[in-house]
Amino acid sequence: GTTLLGKGLFRGHPADLGVVGGFASPEARAALSGVDLVVAFGASLNRFTTANGRVCPAARWVQVERDAAVVGHTIAPDEVLIADAGLTASALAGLLAGGTPRPAPGPVPVPGTPPGSATGRPPTGIDPRTVLAAVDRALPAQRGVVVGIGHYSGFGALCVDVADPRDLVLPWQLGSVGLALPVGLGVSHARPDRPTLVVEGDGGLLMNPAGLDTLARVGLPVLVLVL
Repeated sequence: GTTLLGKGLFRGHPADLGVVGGFASPEARAALSGVDLVVAFGASLNRFTTANGRVCPAARWVQVERDAAVVGHTIAPDEVLIADAGLTASALAGLLAGGTPRPAPGPVPVPGTPPGSATGRPPTGIDPRTVLAAVDRALPAQRGVVVGIGHYSGFGALCVDVADPRDLVLPWQLGSVGLALPVGLGVSHARPDRPTLVVEGDGGLLMNPAGLDTLARVGLPVLVLVL
């Protein structure tokens, strides 16, 4: 499993859990409930990654992190290794290479739309997951995805897939609504060879309507979806 920023890293692996923590699918949450050991490589184990400490409630936690300042952010790990995540993972894989592997767990479905959640028509409007699932199917696999910040953010981050974790851009650390479109213009300018999906809220779009004029003028391949 990965954090949200690592979405898609293990795509195709039979044991891929997809995103873990607060953004996990119900099936991933069920699979994680019986885990007895978590080794976190380069993840700060914040409240989103750990679902406020509720993910893997029976597990011992080992945190591999280069920056000691982020250790103990939300949960206190049982063991801490201050080291480079990539080098540590490679060394651990080398140590385990000669052992007898345990039977692989059954595959967990990780579709674009979170499983276990019915989609349909709410009392007013259409379920945003239904719309995002249709957009996910319509766009080519190679696409950039920018999701702004707001009450809709979880839908955009979970229901649209990416081929590579670097293709998902979340400008949430900027701490303001209304930035998805200008960030999306930058993403598309850097990669004009493929479409970029910008998921924005209604209030956020009204904060930067000039971005639509810029988009029309430069003609970049950007699809703006307003939730």
